[in-house]
Amino acid sequence: TRYWRDWSSDVCSSDPMEAMSLGVPTIFSRECSGEELITDKVDGLLIDPSSQVSIAQAIEYLLQNEVRANQIGQKGKEKIELYFSKETMTTNTLAFYKQFQ
Repeated sequence: TRYWRDWSSDVCSSDPMEAMSLGVPTIFSRECSGEELITDKVDGLLIDPSSQVSIAQAIEYLLQNEVRANQIGQKGKEKIELYFSKETMTTNTLAFYKQFQ
């Protein structure tokens, strides 16, 4: 299993969204789309991907705070269900195109 990925080529990776949808407490980069998707320490953790210390601190935080990690995971799942469900995405996409009729 690969746990690290170079995000520098992704505009908006679906990987953190997939993890969040499963209730996994998600650690993601402040770069690319991280700050648009994740509210730091609410529904995920944002890190500086070039800083090994930042990455280690985020992992350590989740391991040492199991209850908080579960809360973060649950909030992430709720966010994905609220904003990115098939129903929401379909409704929003249709509304976008209808404005041009």
